[in-house]
Amino acid sequence: MRTRPNDGAKPPKVGLSEVLGPNLENEMKDAEFCRRLRLLRERGGLTQAELEKRAGLPALLVSQYETGSRAPGLANIKALIKGLNCTADELLFMEERN
Repeated sequence: MRTRPNDGAKPPKVGLSEVLGPNLENEMKDAEFCRRLRLLRERGGLTQAELEKRAGLPALLVSQYETGSRAPGLANIKALIKGLNCTADELLFMEERN
């Protein structure tokens, strides 16, 4: 088995678009994502400050995600899922139920 020498180089950072598809980063700023995030937070009875605490994110960041002024990266999507106690499908792709 061949091994590569450890030259101290860090692996390249992988962006959200490489992980989830080229259009998903724009979709994270989409009004539907913002609406789903707020809906899930409110359904859970959480304020932005409470979600911040549960997810380990600053309240300002949660507010920016909800207004669409900023898109979350993969690590923060995971944190939001944990903080909201929901699935990735619910946060990223949930359709409104009639």
